[in-house]
Amino acid sequence: MFRREIKLEDKILITVEVLKATDDYARWSLRHHFLKEDNAVAAIINIDGAWMDLVKRKLAVPDVFVREVFQRFPKSPEFQRIEISRKD
Repeated sequence: MFRREIKLEDKILITVEVLKATDDYARWSLRHHFLKEDNAVAAIINIDGAWMDLVKRKLAVPDVFVREVFQRFPKSPEFQRIEISRKD
């Protein structure tokens, strides 16, 4: 969502928070806020993602390091766990 113009000379701060995630962080949604120097919100970007095994060409669970990094991200006040139905 665009709110304010960002010019080339503007200094901006980008924050990130987790909106949704599976317990293993294989799938997730992040929200980024782009803030100008006066703390005015210039843009809000939501990103949905998942990790992929490039050899198997299938969605995969990230390794322990990546999961630990994601666990340290701040969580949105409206944070939700994603429940995935697994095929047997």
